[in-house]
Amino acid sequence: MSGKGQEHQRLFNIAYGEGLRKQMDVFLHEDRSPNKPFLIFVHGGSWAFGSKLLLGGLQEDMLQKGYSSASINYSFVGPATNYTHLMNDLNAAVDEIQKQSSSWNIPKEQYILIGHSAGAHLSLLFGYSIQNGKDIKGIVSLAGPTDFTNEALVKAMIANKHPLLNLIELMVGKPVDRQNPIPLPAEYKAASPAYQIKHLVPTLILHGKKDETVHMSQATTLATALKAKKVNHEIIMLDADHSLGLFDGKDPHKISNQLFNWIEKIK
Repeated sequence: MSGKGQEHQRLFNIAYGEGLRKQMDVFLHEDRSPNKPFLIFVHGGSWAFGSKLLLGGLQEDMLQKGYSSASINYSFVGPATNYTHLMNDLNAAVDEIQKQSSSWNIPKEQYILIGHSAGAHLSLLFGYSIQNGKDIKGIVSLAGPTDFTNEALVKAMIANKHPLLNLIELMVGKPVDRQNPIPLPAEYKAASPAYQIKHLVPTLILHGKKDETVHMSQATTLATALKAKKVNHEIIMLDADHSLGLFDGKDPHKISNQLFNWIEKIK
């Protein structure tokens, strides 16, 4: 079934577990069908802030371009919550989307994950290493961190007392020895998408050359790892900062067009 008798629907706060952090907003296009890719948006916020509303503008833009989607909340990291718990959240969200696929008239698998910043990291790690190899058809990294094993970067963060290091430690679930940080604990490699490419998922990497939060070398590191494994990928460096203009309502870097063009190529 496609188009007939359907209309645009915007379903807010759909539960995929218990609590506010286990909810998603689902936008369904009137021409949706089980054969058209379904997008899953994963917001940023250093794994400890933000909400599904952050990518609501991009979600609406993609609805207008013909694509149905979900934008999800997920648990925030803390002393007892690390990236493995957030992976479980993504898994539960995908499970719920699959359960609703018939009633929403969308695919049962082959979803496209689109994440910004911390959400890009989670999307990449989930798509490459957690899901079963059929659920995720493509991944889009918008300014995502990909490698936490960069020793020079860790040393610089310690020297500058960078607040992001504390959040990275919570996300990984293991602190860095401030006096003798090297070698880094093995968990830092386990949490790095560039080192966990088990499923060869097509990937679009969009990153800002002026990004002062996640250095653009994180994008090139991932591209190099994907090339080595012969994974279909594209990297686009934009004249942008970490936000990529996603939150000013004007889409100055035409992110929605970049997404649309790439999805049309791989679908």
